[in-house]
Amino acid sequence: NNDGLNDRFDYSVEKPVDTFRIIALGDSFTYGALVETQANWTEKLEDLLQGQVGLCGIKKFEVLNLGMPGFDVPYIVKRYKEIGVKYNPDLVIWFESGSGFNRLVETMQRMTDICEATTSEEYQKKQPNNCWVEAERTLKREYRSETSSLILKSLDEFYAMEEKRLVFGFEENTLPEEDMETLRSWKLRYPKEIFLFTIPNIYEHEQFLYDGHPNVAGHETIALTIFNYLKTHVISSCE
Repeated sequence: NNDGLNDRFDYSVEKPVDTFRIIALGDSFTYGALVETQANWTEKLEDLLQGQVGLCGIKKFEVLNLGMPGFDVPYIVKRYKEIGVKYNPDLVIWFESGSGFNRLVETMQRMTDICEATTSEEYQKKQPNNCWVEAERTLKREYRSETSSLILKSLDEFYAMEEKRLVFGFEENTLPEEDMETLRSWKLRYPKEIFLFTIPNIYEHEQFLYDGHPNVAGHETIALTIFNYLKTHVISSCE
């Protein structure tokens, strides 16, 4: 749109009266990699929410997509600070692939560059994502403490900006136990800000593309799950 967001519509910076505005943050799973914009879960959620117009005096729902492929937690926080804050959202939803617990883009990019420079072109064609996967594993294995420290610093910065807002984290049932421990520690650190619930496993239902991103059906599942949670716990109570 006119602000460079992967959205069907343009949104005024000043929030219209009686509008409930949501900002969606995350990586390629929120951005909507490899699907048309209108098929993304953020757009589907906006359409589902329009059916709730009239509740709590709300005349319109808006869902702005600030997702960006490959972004780690520090980059997501920076993107919200530079672009999202000005839209004055009522709610922030943070949804990503689950690799954000261990991902630092700049460190991984250096590792990936070295890997690509020292492996054959034939190998890279056979294993196109292998250098990135290996960088992710190395970061998780050798830099976990440093990564966790930088991520927590970014989350502290984010929640300092968002004291009056409700922010969701997502408990993915495909996460390894060590990442679940990280999620639980975040919940203890931000008990009033983080709310966890489970998204159905899109991989068990074959709702994904060849590279693991959600397909159109996967985005529909994500949107419907979030919609049902909001309808039950947020909109119906007018809180």
